[in-house]
Amino acid sequence: MHMEEGLVASNEGGFSDNLHGKGMVRVTAQGRPNMSSKLSLVPSQALSMKDKGVASGKPHRVNSLLDPGPSVKNGPVIGHLKNVDSRNKEGTTWTPPRSIILKEPPDRGAKQGVHLSEVSKAFVEYGEASQVMQMDVDGSGVARLIRDLRRKYEFDFLALMETHQHGVNAQRIIGRLGFNRSEVVEARGHSGGIWCMWDDKRIMIRTVHKHDQLVHFQISDNQNIWFLTVVYGSPQPSLRRELWSQLNRIGESMSNPWCVAGDFNAFLFSHEKLGGSTMGSRPDSRFLDTMERNELLDLGYAGPGVTWRRGDVAIRLDRIVVNTSWRRMFQEASVFHLPHFKSDHSPLLLKLCHSISTTVRKDRPFRFLASWLLHDGFSDVVGSAWNSEWFSSVGCFHEKITDRPNSSRLWKGITNAWNHVQEGVIWRLGNGLQVKFWLDPWLPNGKTLIEYAVAPIPVADRELVAANFVSASGDWDWDRFAYFIPEEVRNMVSGVLPPSSILPCDKVAWRHSNDGEFSTRSAYHAITRHNGRSSVAFWKVLWKWRGMERIRSFLWLCGYNRLLTNEARKRRGLTDVDVCCRCGHGVESLLHTLRDCRKVKPFWMKLVHPSHWHIFFGMSRMDWLEKNLSSSSMEGLSGRPWDVIFATACWVFWKMRNAEVFKEDDLTISDPIRHIFHMVDSTSRALVRQRLGLIDSVVKVPQFVSWQRPELGWVKMNVDAARSDSQHRTACGGVARDYLGSFLAGFTKYLGDCSVLQAELYAIANGLEVAWSLGFRKVVIESDSLTAVNLLKTPVRSTHPCAATLFRIQTLAEQDWLVSYVHVLREGNMAADAVAAHALTMLDNLAVFTMAPAFLTRWLKHDADGKGAVRSCVV
Repeated sequence: MHMEEGLVASNEGGFSDNLHGKGMVRVTAQGRPNMSSKLSLVPSQALSMKDKGVASGKPHRVNSLLDPGPSVKNGPVIGHLKNVDSRNKEGTTWTPPRSIILKEPPDRGAKQGVHLSEVSKAFVEYGEASQVMQMDVDGSGVARLIRDLRRKYEFDFLALMETHQHGVNAQRIIGRLGFNRSEVVEARGHSGGIWCMWDDKRIMIRTVHKHDQLVHFQISDNQNIWFLTVVYGSPQPSLRRELWSQLNRIGESMSNPWCVAGDFNAFLFSHEKLGGSTMGSRPDSRFLDTMERNELLDLGYAGPGVTWRRGDVAIRLDRIVVNTSWRRMFQEASVFHLPHFKSDHSPLLLKLCHSISTTVRKDRPFRFLASWLLHDGFSDVVGSAWNSEWFSSVGCFHEKITDRPNSSRLWKGITNAWNHVQEGVIWRLGNGLQVKFWLDPWLPNGKTLIEYAVAPIPVADRELVAANFVSASGDWDWDRFAYFIPEEVRNMVSGVLPPSSILPCDKVAWRHSNDGEFSTRSAYHAITRHNGRSSVAFWKVLWKWRGMERIRSFLWLCGYNRLLTNEARKRRGLTDVDVCCRCGHGVESLLHTLRDCRKVKPFWMKLVHPSHWHIFFGMSRMDWLEKNLSSSSMEGLSGRPWDVIFATACWVFWKMRNAEVFKEDDLTISDPIRHIFHMVDSTSRALVRQRLGLIDSVVKVPQFVSWQRPELGWVKMNVDAARSDSQHRTACGGVARDYLGSFLAGFTKYLGDCSVLQAELYAIANGLEVAWSLGFRKVVIESDSLTAVNLLKTPVRSTHPCAATLFRIQTLAEQDWLVSYVHVLREGNMAADAVAAHALTMLDNLAVFTMAPAFLTRWLKHDADGKGAVRSCVV
């Protein structure tokens, strides 16, 4: 091996420069059985660890006769030394190194270069904390990362263990790491390997001995000498015996301070292993003998009680042990088990002395506190941080939410999903001062108006806000924009309440939820619908399907493809084989299990009419479920309801499959067709009995429903809305009558294209406006929309699609008069229903009439005579 000047390339040793009493660090990251780890020495001036339960630096003498028990925090504690003199033999005082960190590498694979799944990293630092170092396949990534870490922490020594690299490839990677001294134990194939690298400006190191499982260094500073042994024990117990022999030979002649640190791939006591089999790995008696023979102390630790974890097994494989001389030299030394990062090993931090840092880190990771949301100035802080009026336009986020180099996984996830977020954001118009009329998405369907423009929009008008397109009367100023958009879009605009100065500010909302509030659930469903992975028609059919509830639940699982077939079990890692275990042909998917399996298909051919075989056996899963649950879509041979036969057959075939797989002979069905018909007939009889009222889940009683007159001095305003889905038109209307039932006034209004709930609320708002304008001061608003009435009685968020209309109603009701809202069944609201239906043909703006039109006379007389209808109502 080629070594730098001043370093002897031999097993006997090598030489480097001055340590200056700083410190060292080691990192381990081994997997089982192929393990990897790293060690490094680094001085740490400003290291500040404030973890709870920090090790006090008490030494721990291991004694086979005294098992300390499950001491999770401080390891085996068998005694400690007090009042130890920190001077050396000559009596001169020496400032000790400050920290040793043992750290673990990321657990990733590599095609060439350093084998990332096996390599651990560690470094000795002058900074406060260690970060896991990460390497790419060709070494360029690790070189860049180590340079950044050296600039941040100023460490001088780096060790990589279980590198799996050797020869030219190893030297090429080491050359990129930026160190001018190195010592390497070559890997044997894909096993072993230790790289040690340092700078000769601050560290004086001589390599005393090298072995496949350790490197023994002498560290000197002026007249002070101590030794460090970097250990990586073989995962094979037979080969690990050589490690104990090597340590015993070193210990026999060791009179100086001595520290042994690394991954021993062994543990001392049974309580240092959590989980796993009792017949699995056990405490290594040879490790314990080596500790006692060389009088080594376990320094204990602060942090998690184990350093390696895989699955449900966790063991303390990494530790730092020292002799009494080393403990006297570093009385304040303490060990920390740091959280593992992208590895199954935890980094170890050895602080050689407690240092007080007077500097404040400027690169500490950002942590968001949820309590900040409660602060009154939170929005102002966020707005200034974005360095723009971030709330002025939804599109302004586009340039901010972009992927950046070295960004976190959370931020990458946000950038990947941001297109879906922008697609779901919509503006709720209020005063119209923030929403750009042409460019921002404020239409009910979430689109921008400029997308529908049939002619180029003047550049000067594109940046205008919505308030600029409202007339003096408070309605839309159609003359300014109507000729730019087609009729169907004008209908959508008509369905949106025009901005008004009395309304609150415009609000950003989430259009995929009913209340405008964002939720992960609504976003997920929006994305899956966008990707075509959900069939809304199937769920509607399933909801209306009449049959056994357990079969309905089974069909719900089929719709989501949640049955645990072999395909699903393999996808979840529960099995390695996805072939059908019944017929042995093809992947056992849901369709194969319920329809295409050779043990199922003959039964379907007896149930399905032959003329429909080509359709039945050729559809995809969702189409197959949807079409067959619609009775009119398919036809059977028995004359029974096909939707019930189909659902019951799927259920029976699934039960048959489970009985055969799990060998449940008592559940075997000898004649599946007969069994299916029996269940279908039983279901049909139960449904008939339910319709006859012989069995019912709710109590219903007949009730006479009619229009009721208001009290003396009050005026009742009945309102209603109507919609034509085929024409995309919505309108509303209302009728006002006194306590005698006499007609006082009525109104109609064409609303354009909006939701039925929005139209019902428009009807209430227009009814209040008409009642106020006519001088009525005691008004009962009666509507047959229970949802609309309930919205008026409960607080609603500003992001709700109907928030502006609700605010408008609230403002009208707060005037100097008495208003109450009452829900009435449709049979008691027939007059208003007729007026709303007539408004669909009018296509006029708000029209108020004080003379009853001819189409309304019939219903006015009907209500005045007390006529109504009998309706079955739930008690």
